[in-house]
Parts: sequence; structure tokens; C-alpha cells
Amino acid sequence: MAKKKNLKLTTDFDVSIIGIVSALPLYKIIHYINEKTFLRFICEEELGVYYPQTDDIIPFPFYYYTSEELYTDFSFVANNSQSLKLFASHKIFSAFIFVQGGLTDKQLKNIVSSIHAIEGIQIASLIKQSDIKELNAVLEDLEMHLLSLKKQRKEDAHKIMPLPENQ
Repeated sequence: MAKKKNLKLTTDFDVSIIGIVSALPLYKIIHYINEKTFLRFICEEELGVYYPQTDDIIPFPFYYYTSEELYTDFSFVANNSQSLKLFASHKIFSAFIFVQGGLTDKQLKNIVSSIHAIEGIQIASLIKQSDIKELNAVLEDLEMHLLSLKKQRKEDAHKIMPLPENQ
């Protein structure tokens, strides 16, 4: 008799989330964050998030920055797309910054206070993750998006500067 194998998906993400409330357009929020902090977000391909209600993948504006010194990835994602919310339970927020990596609490609080000090940003705060129902599904989509982004960057780097054995 064959054994039945059970696969269990483990969703253990080490991520902090910063919520931002602002009436500014996204490109201005990004511009001011890049200007006033050490973060240097770059516009990337939109993040596709699966919505079971519509059985569709909805694209959300996505910006990305990786800090080699801090071993940390920063992902800026808009909360609105096609009149849908990334996190329906947090409608007030305009965007979120997902911080994955080795930041201390003090470094994270410094980033939040730097963003909050930007004129035009009403609120910048750390989000309590237990309040977000859709968090694991969004983090899985984000992780897949980052993997494909990093793979594409690696392939593009070889196109620009081919390996010696490929010349």
C-alpha cells in the first residue's frame, strides 16, 4: 500500500511593514523618500497579487531597493489598484514598505521617523502583522516577484558583461 504524502506550506516570513498615508501621488512619495532617506527605490515591474474573489491577478505599482551593506530588501507597494486594496483591512494607507532583512528595531524606527518627517506624508508607522488577514498570500506573491526580479537582473548582468568563458 502506497504511503500518502502530505505537503505543508510553511509561511514564516521575517518581514516588517511600514504603512504610509499620504495624498501625494506615488511618484512624489518615492521621490521624497529617495531624497530624504538612504533608500533609493527604483520602479520595477508591477507586483501581481492573486485575488480569489475575482479569480484574477491584479497588478500593483512596485518599487524596489536592496541594501548590500544592511543585507536588506525594501519593497514599496501601492495599496490601490483597479479600485481594489492590497490589504482591505488597512484601507487608510496609501502604500506599504516591506522590509526583509537584518535591520535592528532602532534602524527601522529611524526609517519610519525619517519618512514621517517628509512634508505631505501624514502617517508613517509600523504595521502590526497579526491584524492583516491577507498577509501570507501577499508575502508569497511578493517573494515570487522578488525571485523573478533577481533572476532577471542576474541574466541582464550577463548580457552586459558576459562571463570570460562566453566571450
